[in-house]
Amino acid sequence: MDARSTKGSGLLRVDGPRSESAASNGAPRRASLRRIDRPAPEALGAIPRATLEELFQALVREELRPFVQMLHELLERLGRAVHAGDEFLSVTESAKVAHVGESTVRGWIKSGHLKAGKAGRLLRIRRSDLEALIMQARLEKRRPDPEAEAAKILERNRSTER
Repeated sequence: MDARSTKGSGLLRVDGPRSESAASNGAPRRASLRRIDRPAPEALGAIPRATLEELFQALVREELRPFVQMLHELLERLGRAVHAGDEFLSVTESAKVAHVGESTVRGWIKSGHLKAGKAGRLLRIRRSDLEALIMQARLEKRRPDPEAEAAKILERNRSTER
């Protein structure tokens, strides 16, 4: 039996079986139309179908996944950078970070400018303390505004003229 759908009509065209004698003499097949029983709307409700909102959420989730992963990686790197300040350095490592000699780092520790702790016999310096000292030195190196500089020079000249 051969079946073909007739579009949208709800009918199905069914070609009947050929008899041996009809097949040999070239007679056409007998065709009949049968109604297709469509499932009731209640039965369709039993099949879970995604709503437009769920489809939209899934689409947005898939499109945003690379950006979310990128944000997670950035936050992880930032977290590592924040915790890097808790790292302890030796005097040699501290000198390399600050681009000074070891004796300078030991001098900063002795004068109290830089905090250090001992791990056994070894001195250990917190990276964040070293970076704070370097930043403080940079801020102190900045020259004051030109008016304040001129006022200092004039004051020195007045005191030497007297």
